[in-house]
Amino acid sequence: MKFLVTISILLFSFNTLLAQIPFVVIDSIELSGNHHTKDYVIYNELDFSRGDTIYFQNLEKLFKDNKNRLLSTGLFVDAGFNLKKYNSNTNRGTISIKIIESWYIYPTVYFELTDRNFNDWFYDHDAKLNRINIALDLNHKNLSGNRDPLKIKIQRGITKKLELQYIRPFLSMDHRIGFVFNTMYKYSKEIPFNTINNKLIFYRDENKNMFRQFRISTGLFYRPELLLTHKFEFNFYDNLIDTLVQNKFNPYFFNKDPIQKYFEFRYAFVFDKREFRVYPKGGYFFGFSLVKSGLGIFKDLNILDLYASVEKYFPLYNSFISVYKLKAKKRLLSKKASYFNNKSLGYEEDYLNGYELYVIDGEDYFYLKSAQKIKLLSGKLNLKRLIKINQFQLIPYEFYLSFNFDLGYVNNNSNFVSNNFTNRFLYGYGPGLDMIIYNNYFQLNYSVNHIGEGGIFFHYKTKI
Repeated sequence: MKFLVTISILLFSFNTLLAQIPFVVIDSIELSGNHHTKDYVIYNELDFSRGDTIYFQNLEKLFKDNKNRLLSTGLFVDAGFNLKKYNSNTNRGTISIKIIESWYIYPTVYFELTDRNFNDWFYDHDAKLNRINIALDLNHKNLSGNRDPLKIKIQRGITKKLELQYIRPFLSMDHRIGFVFNTMYKYSKEIPFNTINNKLIFYRDENKNMFRQFRISTGLFYRPELLLTHKFEFNFYDNLIDTLVQNKFNPYFFNKDPIQKYFEFRYAFVFDKREFRVYPKGGYFFGFSLVKSGLGIFKDLNILDLYASVEKYFPLYNSFISVYKLKAKKRLLSKKASYFNNKSLGYEEDYLNGYELYVIDGEDYFYLKSAQKIKLLSGKLNLKRLIKINQFQLIPYEFYLSFNFDLGYVNNNSNFVSNNFTNRFLYGYGPGLDMIIYNNYFQLNYSVNHIGEGGIFFHYKTKI
């Protein structure tokens, strides 16, 4: 009996204490500034809603987290959160969100490199201008106001390309199911036909195309919760090489055949709780995907790959961030694999610092990227006197000094790739400067690899 009385007193005291902590019950959420973006697109990114009870001590973090989530969409330059119309007698109030939308239409003419990255082009190919393609991108990041980007790309040069992509994130009435469509056709006078000494070997013929690829993709994604997404994608590839590649340079490029056709199915699971995804400063990410290349229709491929990745960001004090990213790939089934389908590290975002000039091909891999970062400065560049377009009047920027250390391993069991960077541990390290400007991330690093080679390397990433 005494025990029950004690518990009752403790519960009463706890409830009394909670009642004394200031709080607000959200009566309504007011939006302003979203002239093009639909209201529900913004509501869909918030982790609070009308009727929720929020303690005052949690308001600052709540506003910060939701602001970062809105900015991570790439649709907004800024988002201001405020509590207004608060009635201390009823503890009810309104949360006001003032949006500054980004500039959504980007018709852009730019130069695109034939090579894997800027560093490969600058160092190994002497920054030759004949390795640059001219591209025209017609991008609308928010076509109908439903966060639905449309991309049309036309490219001329060594590699000619046509590409169309449309994403509609919210098809269903509950805004949980989305749709993506992409098709691409490209052909090139140059082909990387082999890897020797961990570097791609090229052949070019100015009079004919050495490689051609057609791809069409469609998919659905399901977002049952704010941070959780399931993705289902169905692709078709039709690849062709000149017979010279098969007969003279590399018979295993498409496994002794100049033509490769296959269907592909992808499933991906993503749980993303990162703060500000362009340059995360806290939170974590977990994802895995299964990719089945070859569904038994054309008999050209029969491969099953499993990918997994984990990221964790530790905010230390106000200006320090500790970052760890782990990614791995395991080939579960490998029949009729080819050189073309055996890529691992050195392509797109899968690289190690210090190895920007190399590719490491193989069936399986893992790598850990770590960085310790300290903020140097941040702010917003005010260009109101020079620019009359609202979206470009305030340019947010941040600069961080970082020290990077990467570790990786590529497992190679194939008989058509033999390079001394496979089947051994690799590591790279060095300082760097990170620059975040208007949803664009630039990185300038000095890195050293396991054989003692050092150099200055440049990387660039944009949100959308």
